[in-house]
Amino acid sequence: MERKDQNGRQYLRHVSIVFYAIMASMAMFLIAILAITYTPEQVNRSENPPIYYAILGGLFLIAFLVRRFWKPRRLETIKAMGDIKEKLNNYRSLLIIQMATAEITCMFSSIFYMLTHQVFFIGISAGIIATYLMLRPSKDNLINELDLSDEEILLFEDEDTVVADVKKTSKL
Repeated sequence: MERKDQNGRQYLRHVSIVFYAIMASMAMFLIAILAITYTPEQVNRSENPPIYYAILGGLFLIAFLVRRFWKPRRLETIKAMGDIKEKLNNYRSLLIIQMATAEITCMFSSIFYMLTHQVFFIGISAGIIATYLMLRPSKDNLINELDLSDEEILLFEDEDTVVADVKKTSKL
């Protein structure tokens, strides 16, 4: 499989594109659910099975465990890697997994709103999107989380140094 090399600026741009794509999908899904389910009479469905709360609670627990326990352990493993290219490729994977847990929880909450018309679920989705904005990847976050050395920071900032790679996609 062919790979494309990236310098630090390209790496951050790629991670930011993934971040905003996931955020946009959460927001557009929520907006689509609201548009589909809106009626002037806004029927309030009396059915509100506790299983919805249990599923949402389970998804929140998974997202919390990923953020609180799995991510720090994975960061320690990544910090121990010798090559900056290996560190950054693994860090990108870690960020995508963290973003995916937020996206899944938000989408399930939106679906539960569609099924029940309970505003509580819209609040959960909106809260997840607002919280998710605080996770925006940045150069400072990357340097702090990976404890990059001064030499690695210089490599990351150098426009001519390859610090990461991605699968090359074919042009359509």
